[in-house]
Amino acid sequence: MKKLLTVTALVAAIGTLSQGIQNLVPTNGGSLTNFLVSPAWAGKTQTYHMRVDGITCPFCVKTSEKALRKIPGVKRVSTNLKKGVITVCASPSAHITSGKMRTLFTKKGFTFRSMSKGRSC
Repeated sequence: MKKLLTVTALVAAIGTLSQGIQNLVPTNGGSLTNFLVSPAWAGKTQTYHMRVDGITCPFCVKTSEKALRKIPGVKRVSTNLKKGVITVCASPSAHITSGKMRTLFTKKGFTFRSMSKGRSC
């Protein structure tokens, strides 16, 4: 009897969750699949590619990425250790500037060289 009760509770919870998700879908004819695959911030982001000297090991990568993730609006951070390039995906509210990045990396003991903007991420 306990298993039946657990399954019943699970089915009820899934039904409630499904209804909640359906309520989030735009009423302009968008599908649930498109809504779930395309997050609200998609298309409203900017990619930044930063060249940074001194990032030579996984620990350097970890500390740099951790510092960047603390910036409000940063969505994703990845690093190409061989090229010395850090890629950041952020919302416009992140206000990522060369000056701020130079300060951030200098405090971490690295040399910020340049930054370029890419497409939305």
